Formats: sequence, C-alpha cells, structure tokens
Amino acid sequence: MHIKRAAADLAEGSTMTFLLRTISFIILVSLFLFSMLSKSIPAQLLFAVFATTSAFFVVYETFSMIEKINKPGFKAVTSTVAALMIVFMAFYEIQIMMFLIAIVFLVVGMWVLMLFVYEDRDKYVDKAVNSQGVFMMVAVPLSFLVLIYRVDPLLLLFMVAVTKIGDTGAYVFGSLSNKLLGGKNHKVVPRISPNKSYEGVIGGLICSVLLSYILAKYVFDPVSLNPDLTGTALDKHTIHFSLLVGGFLFFGGFAGDLVESVLKRTCGVKDSGNAIPGMGGFFDFLDSLILNAPLFYLYLLYFDV
Repeated sequence: MHIKRAAADLAEGSTMTFLLRTISFIILVSLFLFSMLSKSIPAQLLFAVFATTSAFFVVYETFSMIEKINKPGFKAVTSTVAALMIVFMAFYEIQIMMFLIAIVFLVVGMWVLMLFVYEDRDKYVDKAVNSQGVFMMVAVPLSFLVLIYRVDPLLLLFMVAVTKIGDTGAYVFGSLSNKLLGGKNHKVVPRISPNKSYEGVIGGLICSVLLSYILAKYVFDPVSLNPDLTGTALDKHTIHFSLLVGGFLFFGGFAGDLVESVLKRTCGVKDSGNAIPGMGGFFDFLDSLILNAPLFYLYLLYFDV
C-alpha cells in the first residue's frame, strides 16, 4: 500500500507527501520489526500497544466510511470493545474455542443489554446490526494476529512479510506490464480496482512464493536450528510447502485488498482515514491481513505447530 501511494506521489510531483509517507513507513516498519524480533518486555508491550491501537482505529475508520452511506452504528462503543478484546488477548493465554465462545457471548450480550436500555428500538436495531457486522467482519479477523503472535512472533513476521511482498510485487509487475503493453495489460476486476491485472497477480504470486521459500526454513523448520533433526518427521518443509503457504497468503492478501477497495468505492472515499501521517488509515495498512490472519492461524493450529 505504501509503495503504491509513494509512486503515485512521485508521479504527481508531490515530494512533501512522498517524504511524509516514507518517514511514516520507516517508523512503522522499524517498530514492528523490534516488536517481532526482540523478546524483551518493552517489545511485548510495544506489540500490545500497536495491536490495541490498530483494533480501535480499524473499527472506528470502518464506521466512519459506512456512515457516508447512511449506515450508522455504535462507533465509539464498538471500537472500544474491540480494543479491550485485544488488550485481554495480548496479556492472557486463551484457547481458540474459549476465544470463539467469548466472542459469541460478547455479541449476544451487547444485543440483549442495549435492547432493554435503548428507547428508540427501531433506530437501535439498525445501529446494532451495523455494529455487530463491523465487529465480526473487521475486529474478529484481525484479532487472530494476536493469536499468531502468542504462538511465535516470528510466525507473525513471516505471515506479514509474505503477504506484503506479494502486494508490492503485484503493483510493480502490474505497472511494468502496463507500460510494456502500452496501457493494455489484462485487468482482473476493473469495476472494483482498475489497476489490478493478471500480470500483477502472477508477479505478486512469484514474490510471495519466493519469500516464503527463503524464510520458511528459518521460521518453520527446526532442522535449520538443530541439524541433528535431519531425516526426522520434523524435517518436512520443502518447495511444495513454500508453494502452498506462499500461494494462499498471496491470494488471501489480494482478496483482503479487494474487500477494502469495494468498501471504499461504495462509500466514496479514497482512504479509510488519516491516523497515519501521509499514509491514510490503519485499515489501509492492514487490509491485506483481514483474511490471512485467521487462515494462517488455522493452518498453524491444524497442520503445523
């Protein structure tokens, strides 16, 4: 997302905006890498702060967008509940089933409580449906980022890196192919996102698979850390593993990006918000992780660790 906008800024001659976005990008990436690679208490607290802030603003920004098409909700309450959920998850170990049950009780509890205390029930039903929809579609999927972090921060770093390199690769290959073909590269979904092309998809997929192959041996394979395990059941990650994981992370990120594109186009906005100087909103930064976070966690839960 940052690289796309930075290139657009340069093309339009907006040097100041480009610099602002670059500075924001460098700061965010540096803090994220520190929180992933360091095992210190400050790094863990930094991740908790980042995750909690992201949860609040992603939900808040989603409400701000849908309000433009007359879909009001309990913006402040739902955003705060999402942030509190992440705080709890960051500091307390929970099982996935307990997490899902807690989410159900939370949603049902909000319905029951507010149904009895809210006087204008017709207006309440509208707001409640929109609020629960935003919470389930945005807050819950992104909360799986915390569950992945609790398994191993390196796994979260792997997932984010492979997803984002695919997004960047798709943009670079798509732009190059469009220039080489005289503006006639093959569009995937022109009515939703006119810049996305099949050429870009192929390029992004290659980038995700390659990075998955490079990083997988360090993140997943115990043999790389302990050569004595060579030949055991743990020595199992090969090229087809990288193809599988890199492929589904690329397409999951691509789908998440399209989801936000549809939402922004429907609501008539360019950015989800302006919380990150020069880069837009938190939703713009995290859109490609909406589907990948729960998908990758399920993979870890049932197929790997």
